[in-house]
Amino acid sequence: MKTQGTTGTEVSPSSLLSLAAAGAVLVFVAGAAFAAEVTAVVSPRDGTAQIDNPGCGFAGGSWSTLPVPNGPTEIANLCLSSPNCTKLWSLQKYSKGYVYTVNGEAQTNHYAHVTNFVGGADIPLTENALLSISNSLLACRQNGGTCIPRFAYTWDGWGGTEPDDFSVLLTHIRQLGQVVSQFRDVVPAVECGMIGAYGEMHTSRYTAAEYQNQIVGAWLDSLPSDMALLVRSPSVWMRYLGTTTPQFFGGGMDAVDARLRSRMGFYNDGYLGTNWDYGTWGNGGGAHSWSRREAREFLRRQAVPYGGEFAGISSDYFDENVHLLDPARFNIVQEWYDTHLSYLRTIRATNMTICQKLAGTTFDSATWAFDGMPDLREYDGIDLRKFCEDHMGCRFVVRSVGYAGAVNAAALSLTVENTGFGQLLFDDALEVVISAADGGGARFCVPVRDVSLRGICGGETGVVELPFAYPVGMEPGEWNFALRVRVPLADEDGRGVPRRAVRFANEGDGAYDFAVKANYLCTVSLERDVDIAEGDIWFAHSAASGRSVGGRWCEPRVSGDVTVREFAIDRSKPRRTAGVVEFDITAELLSSIPEPDGGAASFVFLSDSWRPVPYGYTGDGWLRLGGVEVCEGQSVRLKVVLSPGKVEYWLDGVALTDDAGRSVFPAAAPVGASPSLSLAGVKPVDIGFVATLESLGPEPLTLRLR
Repeated sequence: MKTQGTTGTEVSPSSLLSLAAAGAVLVFVAGAAFAAEVTAVVSPRDGTAQIDNPGCGFAGGSWSTLPVPNGPTEIANLCLSSPNCTKLWSLQKYSKGYVYTVNGEAQTNHYAHVTNFVGGADIPLTENALLSISNSLLACRQNGGTCIPRFAYTWDGWGGTEPDDFSVLLTHIRQLGQVVSQFRDVVPAVECGMIGAYGEMHTSRYTAAEYQNQIVGAWLDSLPSDMALLVRSPSVWMRYLGTTTPQFFGGGMDAVDARLRSRMGFYNDGYLGTNWDYGTWGNGGGAHSWSRREAREFLRRQAVPYGGEFAGISSDYFDENVHLLDPARFNIVQEWYDTHLSYLRTIRATNMTICQKLAGTTFDSATWAFDGMPDLREYDGIDLRKFCEDHMGCRFVVRSVGYAGAVNAAALSLTVENTGFGQLLFDDALEVVISAADGGGARFCVPVRDVSLRGICGGETGVVELPFAYPVGMEPGEWNFALRVRVPLADEDGRGVPRRAVRFANEGDGAYDFAVKANYLCTVSLERDVDIAEGDIWFAHSAASGRSVGGRWCEPRVSGDVTVREFAIDRSKPRRTAGVVEFDITAELLSSIPEPDGGAASFVFLSDSWRPVPYGYTGDGWLRLGGVEVCEGQSVRLKVVLSPGKVEYWLDGVALTDDAGRSVFPAAAPVGASPSLSLAGVKPVDIGFVATLESLGPEPLTLRLR
């Protein structure tokens, strides 16, 4: 199971959590019964529409010069051309600057138009300059957008204008980091910038390792620990890490601190201009440069933005020197997936040679096929420029929908293919949106906890399980079920329609509801008074953590002389303010249970009846039903009372507590020992009997299993 909870590329036996491993008490949600019949399902085909999902695709970008000290505070419209942007800010008015020389000749004429001198001194950024940046990012948030910013001192093709006092440049980074850090929900990464022409970290007196290392270090220290830093070329990272390319790819990559490695990325502003992207990559074998193959090897492991802009070259030069769009010599589509290409500023620039070449090349899934390529057949015959733009970042297509209904509960099982090059770069929150199929009546929104699409990487397929309880007020009839994938913004309270959400790529006019920002899945007809069939969804409550999860029973297996039926844990179910679980059970001795991992309270189904038998265990061994004098074969009633802040256990009307009066699970004796109210020398916290139930809703919930 992935740590984000829901999805994996494949469901395998190793991904199933047994009850013993989960430490769970099984409960079933009872209430009004519905019989569900699926009457319609979303088309499994990609509709080939251009979709602006958060942090994906075309990223509009332009240069702005920060206002002079004490000048008017400005706001840059960061979402003017697209919801995703790469804003570029010039800091030239806060630098004394210098006249750059080429071959010893001062380039004074080139800088005649630059009015960056402020009192002839390098100065910190002033409040109005910082507010201009903050206000622009705030506007981006309010518009539901994303931004990858870059800061530098010149936006033309010449170096210069960096502060003479290098410490002032570092001060600027620290000031900028304080502002950007407040917008982690908007900014997934920062382009390092600061020095050289266009902030591309070349053509500057500060390109030596002694300066670049300080620039990189200042950014890393000033930004949140989960925000990526993109640099212009691999040599910057190699020097910062104090290593060489052969050492790095010879095993040194895994020796880098995992947190730092997860933040390492690139902005490629020479993209496709040569076979080595105008020096972004090298021919290989260099001390600090990477070959194109080595770059793919590294970026394949990363979950950070990668992109930049196409190099400006002539058509003749491209035809004679660049072979990256010739499938007989290079598979650029495979590289897009390997590098998780997520954004480009110039993908829509029709006057650029590379855009024209892409637009003149037809995509064919057979021609560009590679091992592990997702299903891209819907794009056959479409030009490569559109294919590239549409697939930058993540692109989710629901390939199949399963619906399993039970008593007052259901589960949607989705097969979701991410045909995009990358993955979702922000946290998400999923909600099942239920609305009357006739367009009238009630609409309900049911959160599904701990389910995420972030774990489905580019080119992968995941199975997403969405267990949920029918909301109060639902009646029999035709209902549309949709999935809303919120990408939360810091100023939202999680209620109502979000400003930012993920749109799936499924074809059909009604596949995405723009009004509620939800992706249609299926239509279901619900009826009352139907028995519960074996195999329907069950819910499990963990006494150790206070969490509730949903899942399905697996096929039974035999371990020794005990038959065990495992429970495949899918997702957490919404927790309510109160709950009561009552079981009529027959006590049975447990001779052996496989693979204990310590500290849990659980149920397992034994023998042919699949009757639930509670048990627990400690690090010293497995425990069986204990806590009170219970004989084998005796019928007893176990009651579990769930309330905010505590869990109580009762057996035949007797509260089960330890010597300190704390409620304990009735499984407190080692295998073979006489049942008694004893913890066998282990504290309750070690066994996992102490729990907290979160309060997430006003309504009480009664849970029963007979």
